[in-house]
Amino acid sequence: MPYCERTIKMEMPKIEIAEKQYWIVAKFSKHIYGKQMEKLEYSANYWVFEMPFTKETLTDTTVNTLTYKTFISGIAIGFLRPVVWSDISKLIKKELPNSY
Repeated sequence: MPYCERTIKMEMPKIEIAEKQYWIVAKFSKHIYGKQMEKLEYSANYWVFEMPFTKETLTDTTVNTLTYKTFISGIAIGFLRPVVWSDISKLIKKELPNSY
């Protein structure tokens, strides 16, 4: 079955949860699939990382790698419309422990 994923945009805002700073990395996509490429769905993969960065790792190449602790991750799907930040926010709130 034919399939196509198109990345629309990537965003990386800072947020505050329970007086702690976090980064959110979100990749907004459009998926088209079906025999005639007739079906369309939107999605956003997101990852919430704690700030500050947890450690810096040196590799055997000239590339420095930063390691982050993932706090929450998931995917939001908008079947008939593009995913917006309020959709992601609702999913993040559901994932938070009751103490937040």
